[in-house]
This record gives sequence, C-alpha cells and structure tokens, in this order.
Amino acid sequence: MSRQTYQLVMSPEAQEKLRGFADFRCYPGDARLDERGMIEWLRDADAALTSWGVAWTDRVIQETDLQIIGHAAGTVKGLPRLVWDRGIVVTHAAPIIAIAVGEMALALTLSCLRHLSEHDFAFKLEGE
Repeated sequence: MSRQTYQLVMSPEAQEKLRGFADFRCYPGDARLDERGMIEWLRDADAALTSWGVAWTDRVIQETDLQIIGHAAGTVKGLPRLVWDRGIVVTHAAPIIAIAVGEMALALTLSCLRHLSEHDFAFKLEGE
C-alpha cells in the first residue's frame, strides 16, 4: 500500500507489535506498483499487508511465496483465484470497518435527502 494509506491504517502501537514477532518493511512509495514491481517487492516475503487499489495477478502469486495476505479494507474480491487454490491465508478488515461504513452510508443518505451540498454551495456564494 502507499505510504499515505499505510499511515492511515497502521498505528505506531501496531507497528511495535509487528516488530515483536516479525521483520517487516513498509513500501516507501506513493505510486502503485505494477506486476513486476510487486513481484520484486514481495519476492522474499511471507506476508503482505495491502489495501485499496493493489492489483494482484496470478503471476504475482506464482512468483512469490506468500503465506498470508492481510487486507486493510473490506472486500477481497480483487484477489485472483490462485490465492485460494494455493491455500494462502487471507484476512480483511470488513468486521472492523462495518459500523463506520454503515454510519457513513446513513450520513451521506441524509445529506442527499436534505440537499446539504447545495446549501453549502449557496452559503459560500453568499459570503463572497
């Protein structure tokens, strides 16, 4: 995941817990890795922590020895079938983020029903 996303989902306390049982490295870039870049980055890894926008391919899975993929988001639909066929353990954050997703859906629904964005825009125009 990008450095910005990593900073959003990984607390300093969680990093310390990881250091207690694993050697880990954080992808230092902001751009998404292409297939070749993912293979190179994950070549010696046992595990990967991912998030939105990671483009998994069969080739990435074939050319790495991953044992577990931890996805810091809800859906794992983007993982290739080969992940499951190879028995790679997959975890995700859906149960943890479910309440926040529901709250946001409700808030956005109410915002749309009450036309809050139109009111916000109108108030900003009035102040000019």
